[in-house]
Amino acid sequence: YSIPALVVGRVRALEGAREDRHALDAYSEPLPLVVEVWSPSTGGYDVTEKVAGYRERGDAEIWLVHPYDRTLTAWRRDAAGGYAEQRYTAPAIVAPASLPGVRLDLAELFR
Repeated sequence: YSIPALVVGRVRALEGAREDRHALDAYSEPLPLVVEVWSPSTGGYDVTEKVAGYRERGDAEIWLVHPYDRTLTAWRRDAAGGYAEQRYTAPAIVAPASLPGVRLDLAELFR
């Protein structure tokens, strides 16, 4: 199953998967925030397969950090179940909707 670079969620979301060794995913419910970091070896798969899987699960917010382009693409789920995409380029400050008061400074991240 997919292993993102960073996940923000509740521990209880893992409870069912730990017991089922044949589960296709470690998380049983949509997550507030999932972060993937693009790499040359898995970048295409991360964008086409993993992000699609996170959207299918209904995760509230999905980030793809691209260190070479110095960008962060965010997909945020709307009330209708669709996703709005926004791309940030350093320098920029990005605030995850699921973590009030948290801000990510892309200039610092990519420094």
